[in-house]
Amino acid sequence: MTVYFKNGDDKQLAEQIALYWKDHRFLTGTAQSIQIERKKQKVYLRLVANEPKGASNLSFVELKKMLELQDDLRELTGRKHLEIVICDKRFETLKNINE
Repeated sequence: MTVYFKNGDDKQLAEQIALYWKDHRFLTGTAQSIQIERKKQKVYLRLVANEPKGASNLSFVELKKMLELQDDLRELTGRKHLEIVICDKRFETLKNINE
């Protein structure tokens, strides 16, 4: 897994997320990429979808799990404005789970 970030202040956040992924056994044999992006007061956690075609049409159960993940990461990091965004391999937005 690779966590990308542009702002040097996000190094600790990247480490927290990487440890969370490891501790919760989210690491698989497939390459995983995450990008941390800041815009105004929000921190976007941009996750690359393995199957981009289905990313915009999440089932209720999948959306619920993503929202639970977002809540866990907000609590872990202390960032209440953290939002998960599902992206393609170029980090282009496919779905913001909050919209």
